[in-house]
Amino acid sequence: MLLTACIVAGCGSPPTTAEPTSLPASATAVPPTPTVVQTDLPTATATPSPKPTSTPRPSPTPIAGITEPIMVNDVGIQVKSAVLGVDPPIGQQVKAGYKLLAVTVEVTGNTDFAELAKKFNMREVKVIDQAGDEGELALFNIDFSPKPPFTLTLTFAVKETAQSFTLRLPDGQAIDLAPLLKTQ
Repeated sequence: MLLTACIVAGCGSPPTTAEPTSLPASATAVPPTPTVVQTDLPTATATPSPKPTSTPRPSPTPIAGITEPIMVNDVGIQVKSAVLGVDPPIGQQVKAGYKLLAVTVEVTGNTDFAELAKKFNMREVKVIDQAGDEGELALFNIDFSPKPPFTLTLTFAVKETAQSFTLRLPDGQAIDLAPLLKTQ
């Protein structure tokens, strides 16, 4: 009796028996070559490396009057830039001991410029330095457009020794210019 077994792992058949068969006398007996499949070796798989986790950046803290407008008498005010050391207009000079600070402001509202000017008097806007000294409004420039927003550039004469500034609005609100201040 021959014993035939499943040599492929996991074939699930129990060994069976078979009746002997007779071969013709001219045949030579060659034992069959078994096919072996190894399944006990670990499969080569890449171990996933931990994915870098990105730390969520906190959203920037809004800065009233700089990253978002503040309201003054129903008029939105947002400072766009502050540049220290700008040149005076051609033919004009700055007093000895002073330099110019240009502050560009975007003015928004639901009316035309004449109405906005009544609600927001640009001549009442002040610049105060770190020593508490007030800069003098030297000139202003208005970018007129048919509808808001309007761009207003206020240029102040400030002391040469001044390094930090606060913009004081007509209603008393203050905007620290440090996040935008550039020197020319």
